[in-house]
Amino acid sequence: MQTDNTLCKLIRGTQVSRSPIPHRKAITYCVDQNVLPYALYSAEQAILCSPDRDFDVLICSLDRLDIPQHFADLGIRSVHIDLHSEIAAENLPLGWLPITTYLRLWLPLYFREIYDRILYLDADTMIQTDRLSALFECDLNGCVIAGARD
Repeated sequence: MQTDNTLCKLIRGTQVSRSPIPHRKAITYCVDQNVLPYALYSAEQAILCSPDRDFDVLICSLDRLDIPQHFADLGIRSVHIDLHSEIAAENLPLGWLPITTYLRLWLPLYFREIYDRILYLDADTMIQTDRLSALFECDLNGCVIAGARD
């Protein structure tokens, strides 16, 4: 476990806060500046509903985002992952989907040496449980990804 390292040192091509990585699990949101307020609200609820949380909370973006101090004090981190060229190389459709939609596809690659489990949440997810950590313990039966219908 690399609890004394920082995300800044571990993630190639990213910029995040320089605080130590306290956990091997993370909740992630992939957003741009327009959706950031919704993600911050959901992330705050995740933290407030989980006083003994054993996961990090990351706001991932293709662009640099500033996290207001109130949210940073809660432990919410901003992660800038510059994937513009990778997404362009894949020739992915951008018509009705925002480009940040594709960012979640690269999260396992960028966080593979940092986190054992990543829980991606949409920015408009309303957290109403104190059992959020239990989602990280679900048996995936050998699968590398799981999902839920919206």
